[in-house]
Amino acid sequence: MVKTKGIPLPKKRGREITADRQVEDLSTVKTMINGDIVVLTSLRAKWRTIETNEKWRADNFYSFVDFVKLKSNQYLGGYDKDLVDMKDPVVDRIVSKDKEYDGEVIVTFSATLQKANPTKRVN
Repeated sequence: MVKTKGIPLPKKRGREITADRQVEDLSTVKTMINGDIVVLTSLRAKWRTIETNEKWRADNFYSFVDFVKLKSNQYLGGYDKDLVDMKDPVVDRIVSKDKEYDGEVIVTFSATLQKANPTKRVN
């Protein structure tokens, strides 16, 4: 994640998700083969809200950061920001079966928690 001031505007990924039914918000945690932990949260929203409402972006981003800290404590016994690889949020458009787009998108936040620091420093 780019270290800048403010909350990042999610990047449009260009994918389209076909959904005639309501897509619910989802949070999940997965363990990778090497023992690292992947934390994901997906939210449904209007693109206009994401684009213009910085408070919405901040609330959801910091809520995800709190979720990552909670899962880090649960799975790794503590939180170390140097072992967290926080990705920029991405957006996928929601379209109907007829490929009609009504402005709704899925915003996906993701982070990887490294089980151990892979780099050792020699002084």
